[in-house]
Amino acid sequence: MDNQIIIKVDTYDDFIKYSNIQKIFIINKDLQKGYFKPIGECWYKLYHKDKVVPSFIGAKYTLRKLIYEYCNKLEYSNSDIYDVNNKFQCDPDKILNDIVDKCYTQDDIKLYNFKYYELSIVIDSYTKIINTRDNKLYDLNFYDSHLKKFRSRCEYYTPKNINVNIVTDILKYLLKDQNILTLYKKLCYSVFVEKNPESIIFNDYYDDQGLLTEWLEITSYLTGVKFINGNHYYNKFKHTPVISKKLFKYRFVILYQDETHNLLHLVKYFEDLGFINIIICYRTNSSQSIYNSLEDFKKYLINNTDTIRDSVNANFVDNVYIRHYDDIFAKSNLMRFNFLKWCCHK
Repeated sequence: MDNQIIIKVDTYDDFIKYSNIQKIFIINKDLQKGYFKPIGECWYKLYHKDKVVPSFIGAKYTLRKLIYEYCNKLEYSNSDIYDVNNKFQCDPDKILNDIVDKCYTQDDIKLYNFKYYELSIVIDSYTKIINTRDNKLYDLNFYDSHLKKFRSRCEYYTPKNINVNIVTDILKYLLKDQNILTLYKKLCYSVFVEKNPESIIFNDYYDDQGLLTEWLEITSYLTGVKFINGNHYYNKFKHTPVISKKLFKYRFVILYQDETHNLLHLVKYFEDLGFINIIICYRTNSSQSIYNSLEDFKKYLINNTDTIRDSVNANFVDNVYIRHYDDIFAKSNLMRFNFLKWCCHK
């Protein structure tokens, strides 16, 4: 192309100008360790330069992986953002050396310790903090003087109306006993807002899918709330006398009925470790299940499509997802935000 303009990218200033990286801190020059912040997102950690990290986009980053990933985007993009006449030529080695020199700081970088009731979520493509006690959202600038430890893993869309009642109605239709719904809500509140002073043991009996456990897992994963599979943890650490400090980051444990574990023993084991929120999953027959017929539940959702549509952002509603009952609180274009608000509403 005769009129093509070659744009060289070989400095830190060039890199942040043409990528979506807003700022980089380097706290160890030799190891190239530090932090970086994409525009509108949380801070991410830059790992030891020799650390083996997954090659796919996202995951963990070294400085070199970060640079190569964004250089590839620039050089091989189809120019949706930039003028088609522009061609980028990146020099990753020069960019890396310049970043190490210009972004090095000897300041004491302090990570912000999120309060129990603060979670990070993505709203309309920007990471925000939600205070689950009052359900208020804050931009990251609210914590501008601190680095963020957590990131949300998926998008939330802002509904037209926040309607926790529709969530209650759906769950009431799903469950056989409303006392189960009361206990489940107490569990969710203890996980996302304020830890309950006493143990909560929630028994999820199901013959097909443990939907209540699945939805809590998904919502926790998407808001950075940590939990563990108790069976796996017990198998790995049952003979280890020292309790890992990382264990205290987990807000709940899920135990599964199987042929090799005594559930009463597991419950006591994790209560002794300090766990308050404990879920026990039992695969059973339909008569013992806590759920009504899932086929009837699917029909209920289809028959109430208009009501559900009014509770979410119409731009992101797809009726096909309503037919998949297990996705009703999982897909971003349905009621994920409503479900999170319901969990945090006492």
